[in-house]
Formats: sequence, C-alpha cells, structure tokens
Amino acid sequence: MPLRKRHIYRALSFIPALLILCFIYTMSDSEGDESGSMSQCISQHLMAFFVPMFQVDATDADILNYAQQAEWYVRKLAHMTEFFCLTAALLLPVEVYEGRLSRRAFVAVYIIALSMAALDEYHQTFIAGRVGTPYDILIDGIGVSFAMLVAVVLHIISSRRKRKMQLAKVASE
Repeated sequence: MPLRKRHIYRALSFIPALLILCFIYTMSDSEGDESGSMSQCISQHLMAFFVPMFQVDATDADILNYAQQAEWYVRKLAHMTEFFCLTAALLLPVEVYEGRLSRRAFVAVYIIALSMAALDEYHQTFIAGRVGTPYDILIDGIGVSFAMLVAVVLHIISSRRKRKMQLAKVASE
C-alpha cells in the first residue's frame, strides 16, 4: 500500500471512536426527564413488537405495563451497547497502526474505554435530573469486556485461519 494511503487510513481510523464518543456524551447531556422519556419510548416500541409474538391477545395496557417493567433493562442494555461499540471502535486504530492486537494494546484500550465510562458518569452529575453512579460504570464495563472478548475470539479465529493457509501453501510447494 502506498505510504500516502496508509497515512490517510491511519488518520481516518480514529473517526468511528470519536463519533461514538460524541454520541455517548450527547446522550448523557440530555436531562433526566428527556432521557427517561426516550427510554420509555424505546421500551414501548420494543414491547409493541415482541409482546404480540408471545401473547396474542395483548392489549395496549399490557404492552404499556411490560414496557414500564422493561425500561430499566433497556437503559442498562443501552449503556452496555454504547461501550461495546466504543471499545470496538477503539480497537480499530490499534489494528491499523500496529497491524495486530497485542496484549499491551488490549490493556490500553480497556483502560481508555473504562476511563471514558467513568468520565461519562462524572459528566452526568452536572446534568439536571441525572446521576452518575459507580454501578453504571460497572454496566459500561460489561459492554467493554464483552467487546474485548469478541475481539480476542475473532483474533484467535483469524490467526488459526492464517496459520492453516500458510501450512497449505507450504504443503503445496
């Protein structure tokens, strides 16, 4: 790959992580009532989709009841998903710059992602109707850990596939 293209790819590799960070902090910047109504709306849409699959005679009141029960889970799943995506996006520049995912890089990305989670929770303490809690940092950490696990599994699969291809190439010569 020409040197100029490599520099462009390297610079562009940070954009997904920056966009996800902007999204996370934009969501955290919404006031408590706004954030709650957004979660409630998403919960209602999810329940309106899923409840009729399992309860054919579900009324609107049933769906609203299930949505209220699911809202906490939807909020926590959103935390995990945001930080799963952030961690995956943070791994991209590591792959582009180093060409591989080393242990040192994994640890660095893990620390950076958890630091962003802590900063996000701290940021929420300044927003009306919001609170930043260590519990939410833990929830974010689950998303970070799951992303790291997926990256490790994909790395192992890729390494094995490359090794098989190399062995097949040597055997055919």
